[in-house]
Amino acid sequence: MSDPRPDRTGPLRPGLRGRLSRAGPSQVMVEPELMDLRLHTPRPDVVIVRVSGKVDRLNALLLAELAGKQLHRAPHVVIELGEVKVLGQRGLTVLRMLHQQAMARGRELHIVAAEHGAIRRSSHVTGLAELLSPELTADAVIARLPDWIKSPASSSPR
Repeated sequence: MSDPRPDRTGPLRPGLRGRLSRAGPSQVMVEPELMDLRLHTPRPDVVIVRVSGKVDRLNALLLAELAGKQLHRAPHVVIELGEVKVLGQRGLTVLRMLHQQAMARGRELHIVAAEHGAIRRSSHVTGLAELLSPELTADAVIARLPDWIKSPASSSPR
């Protein structure tokens, strides 16, 4: 099925990196890069939320909703910001709120950003430094967690 809007390129939702649209007969606007969210569950007690693109006031609430749901799902939630190019004030507020929610629920929220990433380099300016885990990647966070032990109740047939 084709997209009824011929001026759009790429997917309609998360994953959209940018698109061209016609504003008038001879005008072309380039819309900004949007946020992309991807979930990964490498083991039952860990959920990784990989974020890329732009976390600004328009899409920070989507991050809050998706990551907040993961705090109910696993005791360890890793938010990986390595591919984030812009972290706006509302995005920072959402990360602080998620951190508080995790603490209130007895969960651990690990916010990581690669050393070479734009977010890690600017964290001292944005106030994110106190929220960032010392580990630079989700894999490093998982490596320091204790081995996951399947409880007997979860292995019994139903």
